[in-house]
Amino acid sequence: MDEVSRNLINQLRELGSQSEKVVTPPAESKQNNPITALSRAGIPKRYYRATFEALAENGCPEDVRPMAEEAWKYAKHLKENAEAGRGLLFFGEVGRMKTTLACCIAREAIKQGVGVYFISMPELMDTLTSMSRNKDPTEFRKFEDKIKHTRILILDDFGAEYPAGWVLNKVDAIITNRYNNMLPIIITTNMLPDEIKERYVQRVFDRLRSTSKVIGTYGDSLRRNAE
Repeated sequence: MDEVSRNLINQLRELGSQSEKVVTPPAESKQNNPITALSRAGIPKRYYRATFEALAENGCPEDVRPMAEEAWKYAKHLKENAEAGRGLLFFGEVGRMKTTLACCIAREAIKQGVGVYFISMPELMDTLTSMSRNKDPTEFRKFEDKIKHTRILILDDFGAEYPAGWVLNKVDAIITNRYNNMLPIIITTNMLPDEIKERYVQRVFDRLRSTSKVIGTYGDSLRRNAE
C-alpha cells in the first residue's frame, strides 16, 4: 500500500474514532434504534454499512481516492459546512462510489445530530406526483416541507428523473428554495457539469456551482457481477 493510501485510511479512521465519541449509545427504544435512524433519513438498506470506518477497513480504489478524501473533509467539518450552506456535487460514470460516499456523509450527519435526508431524484418525483393526486394535501405538504427544510438534503441520481417541463420546474423550485435559505445539497449524478447546464435553466447550474464543490470520477464501474 502506498503512502497516499495509508494517509487517507488513517485520516478516515481518525474521523471514525472522533465521530464515535459524540455518539450516545443507542437505547433499546425504537426511536433511538440505529436502523430506525437510517430508515428515517431515507438511506437505502444496501447502504446501511456505508461508513468512513468501513471504507478505511476495506480500502479505497486509487482513482476514487480524491473524491473519498473530499467527502471525508466535508464530513469532518460537517456542521460548519451546513451552517455556511456548502454542498457537494459528485459526478461521473455509474458504479464509481458516488452514492456510497454520499451515504457515508449521511451517517456522519446522523452521528453528529445534524438533520439529513437522502432520496433519489426518480423517487422524489414519483412521490411528489403520487401525493399531489391525493384529495387531502397534508402528506404532500409535509413531504415537501421535509425536502425544503431538512438541514442537509442528498439528491441521488440527479438528472435520472424524467425531463418533463413540470419536473424541471420542480427541480428549479427545490434548488432555489434551499439556495435562498442557505441549506446545502449533496448531489450525485452520472451527468457531466455541461450536461446539467444544458438540461436545467442557467440559474440552477449557477446556484449549484456557487454553493457546491464539484468533484468528478472517471473509469469503469467498480460493482461486481453477481456470482
